[in-house]
Amino acid sequence: MVKLLTYVRHGSTVSNQVGRTQGQSEDRLSDIGLSQSHAVGKWLAGVTPAIKLLLTSDLPRCKETSEIIRTYMPVPMVVAPVLRERDLGTMSGVTKDELRRAVKKSHLSPCSYRPPGGETHEEVRDRAIGALDLAIRQQAQHVAIVTHGGILRQTAGFAMKLTILAALDFLSTNGAISRFRSGPPVNDEGVSSGIVLDDWDSVEHLPENIRTPGAKGI
Repeated sequence: MVKLLTYVRHGSTVSNQVGRTQGQSEDRLSDIGLSQSHAVGKWLAGVTPAIKLLLTSDLPRCKETSEIIRTYMPVPMVVAPVLRERDLGTMSGVTKDELRRAVKKSHLSPCSYRPPGGETHEEVRDRAIGALDLAIRQQAQHVAIVTHGGILRQTAGFAMKLTILAALDFLSTNGAISRFRSGPPVNDEGVSSGIVLDDWDSVEHLPENIRTPGAKGI
């Protein structure tokens, strides 16, 4: 059976709007983020085949987005820490320019740079693949996944067979929807023939007045 996976980036936070990194902080949605989440929920409730399960990161900005979505489609929800944003360690909360300078000063590739106490983009790619496997193994044919920009970019990079570095160039927008599907099984064990990206970072469901700029990875 082909699995349909609809990924949602959480609604916007104040940190998103002022250009600060969040990592695994416990930021909550801003007023714009709340409105984006309602718009996402309304749109998801009308898709076919219907979504039967919701997977979400355990960070507050994703859980809050997910709970709003479930007011429009009351499906079971599974909280999955593997969907968390990249851990930025002591760099969490700095401006994006400060993070860029830290990467440059390290003389490392952005993929290999590890913020003090944090993780690399290489480790985020591994988690993104693990989260993808978790979603595909669910019994539901159509699963919604609420997560973060870092996981989304590396999921798309994996699907398109791009390098970790190339995946950082994907723009990711708060409240945007990206759609993937797994290929049909190629053997009796149910191993998939691959992951296909059908649509990336769509914001057509968001009214113009609550759309926020997309951002690349750092």
